[in-house]
Amino acid sequence: MTEAPTTSSTTTSTQAPATTTADPGPSDEDQILDVVRRYWDVVVEANNPPDPDSPLWETVATGQALEGVKDQSRRWLEERSGLRHPSPRQEQLSKIEILVLEDSVAVVNVCLRDDGILHNIDTGDVVDDEVIHLWIQVYAQYEDRWLVSEVQTIEQFDQEAACAGSF
Repeated sequence: MTEAPTTSSTTTSTQAPATTTADPGPSDEDQILDVVRRYWDVVVEANNPPDPDSPLWETVATGQALEGVKDQSRRWLEERSGLRHPSPRQEQLSKIEILVLEDSVAVVNVCLRDDGILHNIDTGDVVDDEVIHLWIQVYAQYEDRWLVSEVQTIEQFDQEAACAGSF
């Protein structure tokens, strides 16, 4: 039996080892502000026409907020009403500020321009196109990701400046 010859070699490298830095991703603050902004977009998108079972709801809401938006969507579906953005569309959130961020809970003050157009989904007739400004407190909670868990209206205003100046 013949054995194959063996060879060995040694190489020396003068190159520094490659280092990789993991991207930490968006901060909690950025994630919270993002979900609060997306929440209002989903409210319109999942209600034009109303779909209480839309998978979009669970991408932005949990708890009381989730049940509240689904219930509203059911009511609008029964009434044959839908919600759409006005044209041209304006920024909905004129002021947004995180008040509290502790562990897995956040409280956010929002000045919301509520200019959604409620319309009859069968005829397209406008039911309500009033523009109001609301000072809202949004509660967010962390469950694998940040989600809106509760929405409370603090005060209603006729003008944006009054809303933005209230907090």
